[in-house]
Amino acid sequence: FYHKSTNQFWPILSLIFNRPDINHLDKSQRADKEKESELIARRQHFLTEQHIGLWDVIKSCDIKGSSDSFIKAPVYNDLASLHTQCPHLQHIYFSSQKAFQYYQDYLRKNVADKGVLDWFDKMTEGESHILPSPSSANARKTLAQKRTDWQRIFE
Repeated sequence: FYHKSTNQFWPILSLIFNRPDINHLDKSQRADKEKESELIARRQHFLTEQHIGLWDVIKSCDIKGSSDSFIKAPVYNDLASLHTQCPHLQHIYFSSQKAFQYYQDYLRKNVADKGVLDWFDKMTEGESHILPSPSSANARKTLAQKRTDWQRIFE
């Protein structure tokens, strides 16, 4: 997840947690498969130790380029299974407004069980659960501003 070097997800978390070891490799190291594998392992360990789970709303889709605005024919992940598979889950956050829109579309089309819908409402109630997109295409906010917005969820 978020492995593209221009995406700011890992730089944001690296700053928040003071963990430069999870940030992207510098350009001279990106072709080194061993260093890349070590980085992925460090990131997985970091996510586990911080109790952070990552899961895309969309399992697969047709897309032209990398912009979410070009997504066509989305096939959703089984988000409803989070209700039973992750009983200790406390919050669900979205890394963009578009991801939240797809989540709402998923619920509307795939979840009829009131108990599951109530559980999802509980996971997303209160403070805003929509974070600024870490995509470098989201130039409305600087990395420092995104860090500030993201940091509140870890306090």
